[in-house]
Amino acid sequence: MTFGDPVYTVSAKAVSLVSEISAALERYKILMEGPDGVRLRKLNRIRTIRGTTAIEGNTLTEEQVTAILSGKRVVGSKREIDEIKGAQAAYAAVETFDPLSARDLLRAHALMTQGLVERPGKWRTCNVGVFNAKGEALHHAPPWDHVPFLMKDLFAWLKRAKDLPLIKSCVFHFAFECIHPFPDGNGRVGRLWQTAILGRWNPLFYAAPVENMVFSHQSRYCRALQSAQAADDAGAFIDFMLDVILRTIKARGVRQSGKKTVVRKGGKKTTDRILELVSANPKVTFAELVGALGISRSAIQKHVAGLKDAQRLRRIGPDKGGRWEVVRENKSIKRRGFTLVEMLLATLLVGVLTALSVMTFQSVSRGWQVSADYLDKMQRTDYALSQVVAGLRSMYYPHDGQQNADYGFVLEDRGKGERPDRSDVITWSKTGPAIVGTKSALADTVHRVQVMVLEEGNDDYAEPIQKTGLYARLCGDAALIPKDDSDDTDYSFGNADLYQPILVADGVSGFNCRVLAKAEDAESGTKNEGENEKRDFEDTFAESNAVPYKVELTFYIEKPDENFRSRTDRAPMVRIVRIPIHEQSLDGATPPGNEEKEKKGGKKK
Repeated sequence: MTFGDPVYTVSAKAVSLVSEISAALERYKILMEGPDGVRLRKLNRIRTIRGTTAIEGNTLTEEQVTAILSGKRVVGSKREIDEIKGAQAAYAAVETFDPLSARDLLRAHALMTQGLVERPGKWRTCNVGVFNAKGEALHHAPPWDHVPFLMKDLFAWLKRAKDLPLIKSCVFHFAFECIHPFPDGNGRVGRLWQTAILGRWNPLFYAAPVENMVFSHQSRYCRALQSAQAADDAGAFIDFMLDVILRTIKARGVRQSGKKTVVRKGGKKTTDRILELVSANPKVTFAELVGALGISRSAIQKHVAGLKDAQRLRRIGPDKGGRWEVVRENKSIKRRGFTLVEMLLATLLVGVLTALSVMTFQSVSRGWQVSADYLDKMQRTDYALSQVVAGLRSMYYPHDGQQNADYGFVLEDRGKGERPDRSDVITWSKTGPAIVGTKSALADTVHRVQVMVLEEGNDDYAEPIQKTGLYARLCGDAALIPKDDSDDTDYSFGNADLYQPILVADGVSGFNCRVLAKAEDAESGTKNEGENEKRDFEDTFAESNAVPYKVELTFYIEKPDENFRSRTDRAPMVRIVRIPIHEQSLDGATPPGNEEKEKKGGKKK
């Protein structure tokens, strides 16, 4: 788990699952608003509590959990019983939680772990990890003193992220488990908070026992977490959780025996609903009819007797082991064909419906293609952003007691960045594989990077640019380049023939960079971080022999209009990066503007 915004990829599978969940929710809504809704909500809450605690090793059965929630005494360990009571208290309050509030999350942890931990509702003050049965470490959580800042960043991301709640809830769940902010109860609280996020979006999720379905696929749940952590990308976990949510919503229309539950439709008579239930399950019992219709056994028996007298229902075989049979009504008058007018009208109707179907299919196909293309561009742009963010965080500056332009950050402002020819150019020194790749020889040493957006056909360099996108130019440590008098080669990025741009990601059509030069600039302005702090960012950075306090990156991608006719509008993707070595670069306090020190960094701003 890295600092900053969570890293995640929305796959084509995830997009498809989101669509299926939206459709399934409509059917689930009909079921939960029916006469069986109250009973199902109560049953689902029991299964939710049992599932989320069982994942953590609680051995109490569903029957024992039901008894505890009813105030009855059961045989079991005090800790396991307290875990059930804590989960009951937390889920009873889930609809009161603000999913965007860290304070409410701490309150949820306090309810969930009351009597189980020493400091319920408090961030951990020790380092923790996740280990398997053999004692092997599966995941090392960040140091405990980073937890408050990581959780603050995570909630800030949750507030400003534009993804669907189905996606955001999965990403939050994954990032929460990676941070592991509590000494105990992280799994239970993480799953509870995903329910809180989804429930605020659609209240039906408050009654959906997603946790119980996760328990049914516990090994897949653990593998998805480990796979996403290994890739440092929540994509695999998003796919798993969306699949579990879809299974949960679909499963709520099926009884434990696997037989479909028939949903009552408004306005139907009780006798008609009985016939529907019997048609779906000829061996249905009176007890099952009582549970499905919500009326007394005697009332059911009265209606069944009336149906028998009307010769609409009959019993075949004994009361035990027999079955019901619905008697179909006989039609005394039967049509033996169609008139010519009816056939002509039918043919015309079929033709009109076929034409409409073809037009609708073409429109939907075009919309899907455009949406998929736009989503692909968003994913590539997000990858480009993550690479530049990682590169800036790994910025290098020697700790030699004085400022050094060879390693300073340079910003060349060319406009607002909404198109390639008005995109900014930034240059800095760094270490590590970000941008250059793990197999590059530069990854293991200090090197200088220049990042820009170039348009297809640009011929300013040794080889013309083939695709519009984000490019990087790379060179080794500027301080190691020979500088004897016999060598008059220009080793700076100003030499267009020496360093050919390398494509980082296509689909990026613009780039704008702004900086916050010093930490004092932020402190002297407003204290409200976020929107107000952006007012302090500037398009220029004069101190090219140092590095800034923060950098704001804005990448632009083309997006289609609502009619899919043009793609001239551009959507921004923004990240703000704090530079860890900013204070180190200020050592020596050499006044900015020294052109003599601007050797390899590009043009001075």
